Amino acid sequence: MFVMGRALYVRALVRRGQVLNSSKSEKKHQTFQLTVRDFKHKQWAEQYTQDASQADSTMIMRPTPPKVPRPTPIPLVSSPVIRSLKRKLRRLRTDMRAGEIAEQEYARLLDEEVERFWGTTAKQTPIITPASKSKDHAIVTFLWRDAEASSVLIFINRITDEKNLKDSLLRHISGTDVWYIAYHMESDWRASYCFLPCYGKDKVVDITGFQQSSIRQALDKGLVDPRNPEQCINRIRNTLSVVELKDAPPQPWLKARPEIAGRGVVSSHTVEGHLVWLYEPPFIDGACRENVSAIIVFDGDMWARGEMFPETLNNLISDGRIPPMYALLIESSDVATRWEELHEDAGIEYFIKNCLLSWARKHYPITSDPTRLIIAGQSLGGLTALWTALRLPDQIQNVIAQSSSLWRGSLMDTLEKPSNPYLRGFDGRIYMEVGRQEWVLRPYHQKLSKILERNNLDIKYVEYNGGHDYVCWRGGIADGLCWIADAWKERERA
Repeated sequence: MFVMGRALYVRALVRRGQVLNSSKSEKKHQTFQLTVRDFKHKQWAEQYTQDASQADSTMIMRPTPPKVPRPTPIPLVSSPVIRSLKRKLRRLRTDMRAGEIAEQEYARLLDEEVERFWGTTAKQTPIITPASKSKDHAIVTFLWRDAEASSVLIFINRITDEKNLKDSLLRHISGTDVWYIAYHMESDWRASYCFLPCYGKDKVVDITGFQQSSIRQALDKGLVDPRNPEQCINRIRNTLSVVELKDAPPQPWLKARPEIAGRGVVSSHTVEGHLVWLYEPPFIDGACRENVSAIIVFDGDMWARGEMFPETLNNLISDGRIPPMYALLIESSDVATRWEELHEDAGIEYFIKNCLLSWARKHYPITSDPTRLIIAGQSLGGLTALWTALRLPDQIQNVIAQSSSLWRGSLMDTLEKPSNPYLRGFDGRIYMEVGRQEWVLRPYHQKLSKILERNNLDIKYVEYNGGHDYVCWRGGIADGLCWIADAWKERERA
């Protein structure tokens, strides 16, 4: 397994070289020179030809997540604000039919009523109203204003069912520019969403065969909610809108605070073909500048730029919730390389141990104490973070794994074997979370948490009301950091 892991990792580096050298005429030769030149470990360069050849000969098509329909129907409900608007419009129509108002006057009054609706009731959306039968639920009405659209799809993370898109089509009030849909949701829900309006005879989404790539291409054209100021950015740099109800887990460290005493510095570096974003922390109130803690995060391009992780670290450090710590944010490069590197047999632990940490400790005062190092990831990155820590217990003893791709079942299969060596060598903390709306991943996480608990590992397992969504993960990673840092404080007091 480890030989193949190194082989696939070398192959992934070659792919990186091909991307970087795509404009050059002799890609293959230049890629080879780039990769071997950058290896600081002689044995890696010597085994390049053998490992890359082995990877090419054994590479299979990458697996894809199972596409399982929602186990329960989408929680559609009648909207009280729409019922109220429809009553007003019905009265106007009744008056016109009774001859009390002329048809031209009816059209004018209808336009005024709809304009009043957009200017008052629907000035900010979505509209959240209490559910009549439960204090722990709310009715969430999403609205889209468009007089020309032939259909409008709303895509809400893990609420919209890719196998049944018709249930996520907005309803239209005839004769108006009002499109709407409403859901009955628990009051701790948070999600990202976008709209996909279509015009004329265009289909909402061409997803013949429900191919993942077709769905993603359609979502690239998704539009934000113009009446909702809360937004986030997804992996491909598209802006999405955010809905969060009153009891959603707080995210107090997310946004920049101009008043804090110190701010970290972010810089980019190339380490053995990988772009790495480095966060250097502020050292406040004489904090120790030696043997400093650190966190390694996969999909670093997202965390360095899209979700303002540096600001989260600034705020956590300023509030004293975590000590100053470095962050090493590993960029994912292209999609194919991400799939090759972020799984159990990719061998990226070789890069982390022999390259990334060696480079970081050479240039920065990062500790060699594995109990003060954290590795974090989401989705494929969460799975890889778990594997990396279990394989490198002498290097890393803390994990934050969010919505891990446990459908790739080899991790649990391995950990359930009595002879597996990993759990005996790991004595750290694992913060693991998954969304209650993730109907595919949730059972896997519940099973893994029980396996880890049976083996007496220090684990915190969290289920939040959301989906496979950075808008949830950006708060969860801070919660995981605080939980791990609390253990450090307890150890210091003891």
